[in-house]
Amino acid sequence: MSAEAVVRDPGPMARFEALIREEGTMGVIVQRIAEGATLKKIAQDWEVPSGRLAQWLIEDRNRNELYINACGLRETFRADEIHALADDVKDKLGLGIANLKFKATQWAAAKWNPSRFGDSTSVSVRVKDERVLDRDAMVLEAARGLAFVWSEGARIAASRETQRLLAPPIEAHSESVEPAAAVVKQQRGPI
Repeated sequence: MSAEAVVRDPGPMARFEALIREEGTMGVIVQRIAEGATLKKIAQDWEVPSGRLAQWLIEDRNRNELYINACGLRETFRADEIHALADDVKDKLGLGIANLKFKATQWAAAKWNPSRFGDSTSVSVRVKDERVLDRDAMVLEAARGLAFVWSEGARIAASRETQRLLAPPIEAHSESVEPAAAVVKQQRGPI
């Protein structure tokens, strides 16, 4: 067996690294996605990790936009296929199948191409505030706010000062305290 006969598989990551260095890779991905292939299927065909391929697509803004546009095109093509499918319905089973395909395609098309297929309800509101700011009123409001803060601070400080001036609570010593039962008997008197 010669050295040429034994060709070692470089592995999926080596194939991936070689793939992303090729100039036309993104063009092929966009074309295959637009024609209906999934990113996972493309990765399987090229024998590269699908997660790494997806990460490579979203790392760069231009690649990500191309991918999103290709997915939108794919859903546009699928919507066209659904119209043709609906025309060929002959029985109830065919109608059910066509309906399922239609709803799935409609959902995917709305997600990937919302400008064309999405349900859009938008409300645009523009408010123009033409009031003239009164500088004196703003200064007065700020002064009122400060006066409130200062008065609350003075009130709290005064209540703390009053509490400090009050006599401290008397501490009871354990020797001088009689049991509660003895106090109760003395108040009732002899029985």
